[in-house]
Amino acid sequence: MNLASLFNRNSEEFDTKKILKLLPDAVFVLSEEGQITWANKKAVLMFENLGKPLSECHFDEIVADGMVIAENAIKESKSIATGAFSSTGKEIFIELSAVKNEDEYYVTARDITTLTGLLELAEDTGKLNKEKNYMLCKLSGDLKSPIQSIAGFTQTLLEGGGGKITQKQTKYLNIINKNANELSYFLDKLLEFSWAQSTLLKVVYKTFDIQNCIQNITKPMGIVFEHEDLEKRNLCSDESLIKTVIMSLFDAASKVSDSGEIGIKLKTDNQNAHISVYNKGVGLAEDEKPDLFDPYSQLDKPGRRNVLRSLNLATAENIVKKLAGEIVIESSLAYGTVFNVVLPMEKIDE
Repeated sequence: MNLASLFNRNSEEFDTKKILKLLPDAVFVLSEEGQITWANKKAVLMFENLGKPLSECHFDEIVADGMVIAENAIKESKSIATGAFSSTGKEIFIELSAVKNEDEYYVTARDITTLTGLLELAEDTGKLNKEKNYMLCKLSGDLKSPIQSIAGFTQTLLEGGGGKITQKQTKYLNIINKNANELSYFLDKLLEFSWAQSTLLKVVYKTFDIQNCIQNITKPMGIVFEHEDLEKRNLCSDESLIKTVIMSLFDAASKVSDSGEIGIKLKTDNQNAHISVYNKGVGLAEDEKPDLFDPYSQLDKPGRRNVLRSLNLATAENIVKKLAGEIVIESSLAYGTVFNVVLPMEKIDE
């Protein structure tokens, strides 16, 4: 509530206290010493204790260090969130605004206890997510070992390590091996996503050749790498994290469509490196584009590939943000999909 505007008018035009009575917030008029000289009905309902009327109270009895906070609100020209005591003696949270007119203080108080509870819940949820991600990362070995053992032993059996097997047994072992490998891949991506969201993700800055970095990734994979004659190739960032971003985008591109050439382009300028991973396949329909970076939103959609694609994109997005960059998707049916990453060439101090 901007109380100052009430005192910029001619006092003969209207009764200020009559206006204050109509406000939805609790309103106090205080003497210079902090004694409450007037309060509206809302203030009485919120703060008056049956044993003592507000007119006999000092404002500091309602709000701890209330006069100091009111002075700060006036000095900073903004509302201040603080604690107060309700009529039942219960502590609540209020948003306090104040203005001084001649020798009186006009103070408003809005109950934000519910909002504060929601913020605390959001903070606790965020903390819980970080702890969950940290736990998953720390248990990654315990989670992956059994699956890797299943895949390894079935492969050994298929290769005759346990003696001769029948055609029917071979069929079943191939199914077990395939599913174990798919589960292992899915778990790898889930753990990578958890790591990218956790406090375990640390950035180690060093200067390296971004063109050589990408070539080292694409050459063994046979992926097309397009680049111009770059005037600037030295990037100060975390090479390992950038490799993770590129590999995640390659995986995401492979989940966009079953066909279509996958490749990567690089160009740089004095400020930024521009990395574009593309799939020249079918592209994404409009109803596939919302929440692409949110794996949780994909859980109700058919197809495991949607979740895997979003896990890869969310991992890439978290890392790119950590590197002070940004990532944008361009996609349309029949024209393919491009994942554009922009990273600063030099370290940006926080």
